[in-house]
Amino acid sequence: MAKQKQRELDGYLPGMEGVAVRGGVAFPRDNRYSCVSYSLTGARTNEEIVASCWSVTVQSLDGTASIRINNVANDSIPLEAGDEYEFDIEKLYLTNTAQTGKTLVFSFWWREQEVYP
Repeated sequence: MAKQKQRELDGYLPGMEGVAVRGGVAFPRDNRYSCVSYSLTGARTNEEIVASCWSVTVQSLDGTASIRINNVANDSIPLEAGDEYEFDIEKLYLTNTAQTGKTLVFSFWWREQEVYP
């Protein structure tokens, strides 16, 4: 299979056990990630919560919240558990009303290095 065709596939490449392919780009499977919990008890408006990651997943959310990606002038995106955003994110801004006892948990993924088969 030609290298261009391999890049278009999602999954794992034969003979490249340490590499996962997502969105046509190959990444080492040992990328760093962090799961971070945010209490929604206090209100936030466009609070910068992370900079420079390549993927964000909403692991859990028992309240309501929204994000803006890369710029506070961008449209607000309402969040739901299971949402995933995969592309280069320079900044992430969180907005939520005060919701006593409610929590949001994100997984943030950082790329150690890109690998192109």
